[in-house]
Amino acid sequence: MKKFLKNNICLLSVVLSCLLLEGYGMVLMQHGYAVPQEGFGGRIALAALSLREGIFPWNMETENEIMLMAESAPEILPVQAAEPEALPVPETVEVPGAEPTKAQSETEEIQTEVPPEEQPELQTDAQIPEVSASEPEIRAEEAIQTPETVIVPEEPWPVFQNVEDDYFSDALFIGDSRIVGVCEYAGIRNATFYAKTSMTIYKMMDSRVETTKDVRTVREGLQTNHFRKIYLMVGLNEIGVGNTDYFINAYREVVQEIRILQPDALIYIQGIMHVSGRLDRKGGVFNNETINRRNEALAALAEEMRAVYLDVNEVYDDEDGNLPASFTADDVHLKANHYDLWHAFYLTHAVAVPELTEGDGDAALTGNVAVSEKETGEGEQME
Repeated sequence: MKKFLKNNICLLSVVLSCLLLEGYGMVLMQHGYAVPQEGFGGRIALAALSLREGIFPWNMETENEIMLMAESAPEILPVQAAEPEALPVPETVEVPGAEPTKAQSETEEIQTEVPPEEQPELQTDAQIPEVSASEPEIRAEEAIQTPETVIVPEEPWPVFQNVEDDYFSDALFIGDSRIVGVCEYAGIRNATFYAKTSMTIYKMMDSRVETTKDVRTVREGLQTNHFRKIYLMVGLNEIGVGNTDYFINAYREVVQEIRILQPDALIYIQGIMHVSGRLDRKGGVFNNETINRRNEALAALAEEMRAVYLDVNEVYDDEDGNLPASFTADDVHLKANHYDLWHAFYLTHAVAVPELTEGDGDAALTGNVAVSEKETGEGEQME
């Protein structure tokens, strides 16, 4: 037995490692993680991907922890509108020689006695205009009416407008291989790109930039440069690792850090582009149903973080909601000659950023986006 163990130590190590990965893969499945493929090897692949992304058993967030965080969050109570103060009832002035009207008689019953020194001077007959007997009643009713509250509807936001290419002169695009394609083929020449193939939200800030050689990592670039618009697009590489809640929590942390490093920037959160119908029909991890669920969560996150949500799928989708087969060579990435539609989409889906004044540093955090004075046209709809 000892001789067998000694001669087969490598084989036994491999078998033991596979069993450990299989066990951890089963634990990940119980917490909602997607398996790249069914069977023994699928759970091992899931565990290996998770360990590569830094998801270990001792730091893995579970659904129970997320629910407890939601339950412990303070409730937002509606602010009650202050009740309008009742208008004071006007004092009745006694007129000599005039008989009190019905309204005056009823009013006198609730009046308090006024000291002689504070009583108003009596008017003479010449100073009193002729009024009908019913007019005091009308005035008394008008005096006790409360003003109506006027509700001003909140203006919709974001408001998209058409812009020219100079809009991107202070813009930054961060993302995975699809943003690398935008950098190389979309024709946006005056923007900055921090993009890298296989970038994920889990390691975005530490990712080495492939498209801009001036900086090493995304975080380094955000620390040393200043931007007014920041476009984010990741999510496809993360579909096989973690569930939607885990993905959104990581995305929220990245947006919060970007807000600290770039407080004047307007942030665009872009939905994940669909895959082709051929890849979707295979029923694997990369399918458009999963992408749609994550895009819904990204849209909700953008509203929560006061960011702008963009979904370029409305430009590229075919009648079945898939990336057209003629637009892609590998079912995932666009062919070079189809990135011009993406460029045009950006030009017609821009939001004006507020003008900064001296002392401003967190204008983007307030969400008070002012429309630029530059006139914008209606623009043509893309087919």
